[in-house]
Amino acid sequence: MEAMVARFFLTSLCLVAGLVRGQPLCAHGGAYRGPADSVPGGEASTPPGTPSPAAPAPSGGTGGPVTANVGAARTEPDTSVWQLWWGYNNAAYIDIKRAVHSSDLLRGSASFFLGGPSPNRPPDLLVPTREVIEQRVVPALLRVLNEERDADIVTGALVALAKIGESAAHPTRMSEQISAFLTDDNQEVAETAAISLGILADRGSVEMLTNLLLDRPAARKLLGKSEVPWRTRAFAAFGLGLIGNQVEEEALRVAIVNTLCDALSSGLLELAIPDVAVACLSALGLVPLSTAVTASGVAACGRVRQIDWLLAFGRRTDLDDHVRAHLPTAAARLLIGAPASWGLKRRLGESWIEDLSGAPKVSRAVKQSSVLALGRVGFPNDEPFECAIRAALLRASRESRNVEVRRFVFVAMAQIGSRAADNDVEQKIASEIRDHLTDRLQRGVGDVRSWAALALGVLGRSPSESASQVELRTDRLLVAALGEARAPRDVGACAIACGMRQQKAAGLALLKKLAEVSDDEARGYITLALGMTGATEALEPIEKVVRRSKYRPELLRQAAIGLGLLGDKDVVPELIDMLVRATSLSSQASIAHGLGAIGDARSIDPLIEMLGDSATTPRARAFAAVALGIVSDKEALPWNAKLSSGVNYRANTTTLTDGRGAGILEIL
Repeated sequence: MEAMVARFFLTSLCLVAGLVRGQPLCAHGGAYRGPADSVPGGEASTPPGTPSPAAPAPSGGTGGPVTANVGAARTEPDTSVWQLWWGYNNAAYIDIKRAVHSSDLLRGSASFFLGGPSPNRPPDLLVPTREVIEQRVVPALLRVLNEERDADIVTGALVALAKIGESAAHPTRMSEQISAFLTDDNQEVAETAAISLGILADRGSVEMLTNLLLDRPAARKLLGKSEVPWRTRAFAAFGLGLIGNQVEEEALRVAIVNTLCDALSSGLLELAIPDVAVACLSALGLVPLSTAVTASGVAACGRVRQIDWLLAFGRRTDLDDHVRAHLPTAAARLLIGAPASWGLKRRLGESWIEDLSGAPKVSRAVKQSSVLALGRVGFPNDEPFECAIRAALLRASRESRNVEVRRFVFVAMAQIGSRAADNDVEQKIASEIRDHLTDRLQRGVGDVRSWAALALGVLGRSPSESASQVELRTDRLLVAALGEARAPRDVGACAIACGMRQQKAAGLALLKKLAEVSDDEARGYITLALGMTGATEALEPIEKVVRRSKYRPELLRQAAIGLGLLGDKDVVPELIDMLVRATSLSSQASIAHGLGAIGDARSIDPLIEMLGDSATTPRARAFAAVALGIVSDKEALPWNAKLSSGVNYRANTTTLTDGRGAGILEIL
């Protein structure tokens, strides 16, 4: 029997839930972040001797993803496709919740016909009020949490309640409700409880998560086990990072950082499984310590000591390549907000540039991460070190034998160019980057064109008035490339680039392409791009796509979000009806994702009714809980976007994502 756990995929908009070639479908997370013939993975799969996730419990319980095909031969997937990068990084570019809650482009409204929002309309009209959430949503979720034993429903409710946060209207703290499931016999329920405490950002849970991560006697006693399962330890580390990211109390953030460093300094690295160490590093990157300078000087500053520790840790010779590859990602996140005068970026950047120099001892995964890190911190000015960063990236694009390194350079350079201020020097450098990318768009072969198009979207539009004609030419080139594109990958990349650049003039070209292509993946990206560009003329065509895509989940999800971006809510009742009637996991995941993404206060009551309807299948009810959690989320962006943005998905671990829904980045 397949393991069924209500932990669902959110952050990727480009994937079909659960389509892992040659592997059975699992509801644990539902999808990987790429097209239907790709899964994320590192240079090697899980290390030899690594235990697989627990097998399903025999009597209706679920202990983990199906393991029947573990070790079976399968075709090596193509992980160099642009869709994977987009899947991990799209949340900030789409920002669906902001668009839905601020949109006044409702069918039949005056603003719909006038083509813009009403200046007299309160901006939060569609936002569910805290009163509605606490009096309607929370009791419904608590009721199923306390009465249901189906793992899908339980885990769906746990994550949904964590997204909502503590409720003043209820006497029992949410953290107590969630932590009670840490001792559940079902491993996936237990680890979901651990990460839910992190999503909740409950400062009172720090000690409990610390005990779990460090495998302390108190945690073993709590669980009634001789040791804390390694997956629970990894999820506890992620939970600590999420709490540290949200709390303002510096002493608590220092305590969390010290715990994560202690875990990495212990015998953790002797495990054959890199998951716990990778989780600790990822969590460290989420908890930047203060940049305030103490009386004893900059060297005593918390952020400086934090980065110094990472640099020293990186010099260890016993690090697994998967672990080492996550160091640049964590360090790059910590550089944000650190004063340039401290020289931290130079110290880190020099090591990343050295990694790209071609030294044979440096793994491909580390080089990939170094490229991504340089793109995250570089600026388009003429300071010598900034010039050295760009030179190293361009050299890697020419000389590296690894295709992911070369493709990541496109995005890294675009990210650097996107930070150009409105001055001659920075605009000139950004223009040079743009020229390079447009040349690759026009003259590149294979997948170079699609990556160049994506990068032009990342580069975006320059704020400089003097650059308006340059931007107009770039927009026209992208529209022309869209018209000429035939391969679905190129169609999708050009469409998404138009969407990221918010090209309103691209609406007609996108609609024309939508009518021409039959590939579901390409059509999905087009409908999403139409929503991103604000093309209200596309509402009826996209509605038709949604209604005809009941059994095409990839297309359905993207089209529903396109409608949400355009402010159309007419399709919400139909989506709820589809969710009730859907029988496949992939369809249910996509419909719930669409409902949660485009839903507002008006979708709450029908979802609550569905959640409490015992005549509805448990899995459909679980997805109703998921949708309620998304609609009522206290955060603007998906909680795991903090972890997925900028991550090197090639240095993958099973607790990050495994294509069967067992990873942290696969939870809706």
